[in-house]
Amino acid sequence: MRRFALILILLSGRAFAADVTVEVSGIAAAKGDVVTGLCTAEEFLKPCARRMVLSAEQGTVSTTFTGVDPGRYAVQVFHDANRNGKLDTNSRSMPMEGYGFSNDATAEVGPPEFKDAAFELGAEHKNIRVRLSYENVP
Repeated sequence: MRRFALILILLSGRAFAADVTVEVSGIAAAKGDVVTGLCTAEEFLKPCARRMVLSAEQGTVSTTFTGVDPGRYAVQVFHDANRNGKLDTNSRSMPMEGYGFSNDATAEVGPPEFKDAAFELGAEHKNIRVRLSYENVP
């Protein structure tokens, strides 16, 4: 009986997990990778624990994060055109590769804040669209 109750408790936490599908559009060239991160507030603007790397295709790519627990998340994406595993920046810390965030979050100076890119995930599947910006890319 105890074992059955423990199994129910363990399974109940996953019963409310959902999937998050991220569609990335505006990819300028079919070279390199598109790196997509599903981040908590603590991970935002850093490498996220939930991360997908897809081969870049000009136009649009999508990926799905499965079994995500309910909570507050943000999506961050960059086009790693040279496949060096990081978002390249210039001497003024301006991105030199395409990038984007959920909610099309932007900031006038520097990157957006988590609250601007954040969304709530419940038990339902969530679709997030991110359009890459190549604003400072030569």
